[in-house]
Amino acid sequence: EERVRYYHDLFERIAEGHPQPGRVLEIGCGTGGLLQRFQKAGWQCEGIEPSPRLRRIAEESFGGSVPIHSERIESIEMDLTSIPYDLIVGIDVIEHLADPVLLPKKCFEWLKAEGTLFLQTPNAGSIRRYLQRESWEQLAPDEHLFIHAAQSLKRLLESTGFREVEVIPFSGSTTDSPARSVAMKSIGTLLRWMGMNNGLWASARKGKE
Repeated sequence: EERVRYYHDLFERIAEGHPQPGRVLEIGCGTGGLLQRFQKAGWQCEGIEPSPRLRRIAEESFGGSVPIHSERIESIEMDLTSIPYDLIVGIDVIEHLADPVLLPKKCFEWLKAEGTLFLQTPNAGSIRRYLQRESWEQLAPDEHLFIHAAQSLKRLLESTGFREVEVIPFSGSTTDSPARSVAMKSIGTLLRWMGMNNGLWASARKGKE
């Protein structure tokens, strides 16, 4: 139930700027929980998931109706079925890539004119980083190769060519326990104002061609 509510809230957040369904690609789609929300809303969906176990679950849940590609974004070729996309989503993905420019660069190529990129990633400016220091759960050098602060993520997206870049700190993530999420939400407004929430939401639009 917690995960279902998470995907529902995340979908509402992402789709609020897209009243009409279109083509969506999720990079790192996992078991397909978020894409299921998009499919129910009438979107044409496609995913990238390199994990064989997660990809198999996603493929079974969609019954073959949604293409799920096995390649990593570093090696995937331009054989995606729905290029160009109206929307590309990457939830907790960009921090895992050795080349931080790779994801926004490829997404810019794959989006149609005025298409939107939506990212979620840990916040290097999080208050937890300062309070927990080396024990902060997001400091995982083998997994999280780059952790952005709001301004560095904004500059990265703008340098790739995106416009209307908005980066918003938020409380809670899929890694939070329910109790921790509630505790963080109680001071979320103050942390958001200070830019010190645990995660970042970023949305960016490709300009007209």
